[in-house]
This record gives sequence, C-alpha cells and structure tokens, in this order.
Amino acid sequence: MDYSDFLIYIPTVVSFFIIVRGLVKLANYNLLMKSGLKAEGVIHELVIKHFKGGSSVWPVVKYTTINHEIITKKVDFSADTYSQYEEGDLVTVFYREMEQENFIIDDSGYKKAVYQYILLGILFLAFGLVLLLCKWNNLFG
Repeated sequence: MDYSDFLIYIPTVVSFFIIVRGLVKLANYNLLMKSGLKAEGVIHELVIKHFKGGSSVWPVVKYTTINHEIITKKVDFSADTYSQYEEGDLVTVFYREMEQENFIIDDSGYKKAVYQYILLGILFLAFGLVLLLCKWNNLFG
C-alpha cells in the first residue's frame, strides 16, 4: 500500500468519527429534553469564531442549578440560530442532575445542526465508499 492508497481511506475514517459524534450529541439532546432539569439562564458572552466564508457563534451561558450552584460555560456545539442571541438575553437550559455542566440551550436550531452534522458525515462516508469502490475496481490505474 502506498501513500495514495492511504489517502483514499481518510474520508471513510473521518466520516465514522463525524457520524458517531453527531449521534452522541443527538442522544444527549434527546436525554436532556426528556429528563433533564430545566433552568433559566442568561447569555453571559458570545464567542464568535471566524473562518473563511463565515463565522459561528458559541454562547457562554450562565445558569443556576437546583443546588444553587452557578454554572458559566460555553455550549459544546454551535447552531445557526445561536447568532440571534445577544449578551444578556434570557434562555432556557436543560442540564443533567449528576453532570450539571452538561447542558443544552432549549433552541430548535440545535437539533437541526446535529442532523446537518450527521448528514455531513453520511456524505463523507458516501464519498469515501465511492473512492474505495473505484480503487477496488482499479479505476485509478
């Protein structure tokens, strides 16, 4: 196997990590929405990450747990709808009782972003499989 053979496997391997991460995020979202504790929070800060062609917004949320512990933490997954927030906006969060820093903002954009992330992984997987099929059928010479 030479270097070019190795490159053919990269999209397939990367796709599995993307899909698994997306499925974990979706499971966490569903768990928190179903059985998480609800709290009112405030957008404490907006972390904006710029990249070629756009930017993403990562809100830092401050909320108080049922045990009166104040949590200030950045979301761990960005969604398009987070750009609507401004510092000081009130939001509803859901968090785990045993892992109080594991939270999500009650925002419809989160679930959509997770589905888009999983779709991206599926597209990478399809691309990787096409490359592998071409390689196995000696279409690359």
